[in-house]
Amino acid sequence: MQGVVLAIAAFFSPSTGREPVVLDRLEGEWRIESWISSGVDRLVPPVAAGTPNRWVFRRGIMSIYSDQTLLVTDLKIVIDEKADPKTFTVTYVGEDENLQLRYRQGVRGICKFEGGTWVRCFHPDGQQIAEKFESPAGAGFNLQVLKRSAAKP
Repeated sequence: MQGVVLAIAAFFSPSTGREPVVLDRLEGEWRIESWISSGVDRLVPPVAAGTPNRWVFRRGIMSIYSDQTLLVTDLKIVIDEKADPKTFTVTYVGEDENLQLRYRQGVRGICKFEGGTWVRCFHPDGQQIAEKFESPAGAGFNLQVLKRSAAKP
């Protein structure tokens, strides 16, 4: 699944020693508002079955859902709040060998927060990092806008 993304943990990044990310910033549920992948709108009907549309954060662990169906859990993210734009890295911390393999390089990208909106841009291969919040045709980048949900996770 190309667009599986984010979780968050409040801990120091061993590589940078930067300040810990505050869990409260992402704790709870987020719903997808827009999703452009390589210049294509992934949310134009009919939306493919199993497309992620909810990201739930509980105590630093991210779970990704398609409606009520759990797609993946045991994801953590480290956000470098001091970078401009903010950068993130997602890693899988669970026991599933297939997911360990899929996330072996991590998923890295950029993000920004605007009130109850979280915008992020990433390439799922773990190698390329977006420099701008855009998803040009054929580039493989995902640009997602998520809104904080009023629903309790």
